[in-house]
Amino acid sequence: MKDIYGIIKKELDKIFKFPRMIFSTLLLPGLIIFFIYVIMGQSFNIQESATETHESIIYVLNMPTSYQDIIGNVENIQLYNGEESRIDELKEKLFNSEIDVIISFENDFDSKVENKVKPNIDIYYNPSSSPSSAAYGIIQNTLNIHKDKLLVKLGIDANIITYSDNKVYDENKLAGSVLAMLLPMFIMIAIFAGGLSVGTDAVAGEKERGTLATLLMTPIKKDSIIIGKIISTAIITILNALSSFVGIIASLPFAKSMFAVEGTVNYGFGDYAMLFGILIVLALLSSSLMLLVSTIAKSTKEAGMYGMPIYIIAILTTTLSMFNEAKDSSATMYLIPIYNCSLALKSIFSFQAQPLYILLTVGSTIIYISITIVLLLRMFRSERVLFTK
Repeated sequence: MKDIYGIIKKELDKIFKFPRMIFSTLLLPGLIIFFIYVIMGQSFNIQESATETHESIIYVLNMPTSYQDIIGNVENIQLYNGEESRIDELKEKLFNSEIDVIISFENDFDSKVENKVKPNIDIYYNPSSSPSSAAYGIIQNTLNIHKDKLLVKLGIDANIITYSDNKVYDENKLAGSVLAMLLPMFIMIAIFAGGLSVGTDAVAGEKERGTLATLLMTPIKKDSIIIGKIISTAIITILNALSSFVGIIASLPFAKSMFAVEGTVNYGFGDYAMLFGILIVLALLSSSLMLLVSTIAKSTKEAGMYGMPIYIIAILTTTLSMFNEAKDSSATMYLIPIYNCSLALKSIFSFQAQPLYILLTVGSTIIYISITIVLLLRMFRSERVLFTK
């Protein structure tokens, strides 16, 4: 029993005698979960608030008197009376997401219902636009209320009124919006998992194996050592990014069957160029951040614990970007590290990329990479950091 106690004490001392291990092993996992739920909760609240405050732009053609009171009581909508002669113009605006829904009643709708003549209602919406889809749901509810009140009042069969749903959208854009929900997460996982596996071992692994001290005793300058590690780690991570890039291009023809996407997906040279640029800076950022935690840590296990929050944050940003329309995001959003790359990827895949915002993403990420490299160089000159116990 004494031997068992000795083994237990020895193993527990590895954790409880070192504040760094207490933090990384016991406190860090709880903090990660806490911040994940805080950020996700705030994001859901922001999205819900944005949905509640958005005013849907709705055009009604030949609005019957029976429908006016019902639609007039709905909040957060801008209601306009349209003309049948302008239906093509309104469809064009709907296609371009300038308006959200068009409702077209037949002429003399109330009169036809009273005479038990079967009338039709045409509803036009854009499924590639989130505001339009939300407005379509609102209209469906109001039409159901209208139908029940009117027909119950007149004692007429509910099936006398029919609805025709008409989708007005760009198939390419709709397909892109589906891919934009999924591909950024796959890319983030691939790049940051690669950075985590390679970067965390680059310095902490040498500390653990005792080869770092030997390397520092050679005539090679410390700056040359860390720069060499930065470049080698970046090369591997960039190759990982290039692999992801080729995989994306190769998989796009099969996107329809892979993700149940309607229509085709056709990206141009400019889209691929922007995507390539984002992948490169993202790979460099990932490798430099993982090297940073590897330099701070004294073992690969500890480096992995420090690197895991970065990995989780990278994946979490893709979840957060799902709830934001890329075209509605402000320029400042494209300056937030990691999140800006996630938002840029979404904008590219959804055909909403703006060159200025892509340049802001690339430029700001290069600045963050430069800051990280400067920190790495300063830390690598400190023996207290390199040989901490």
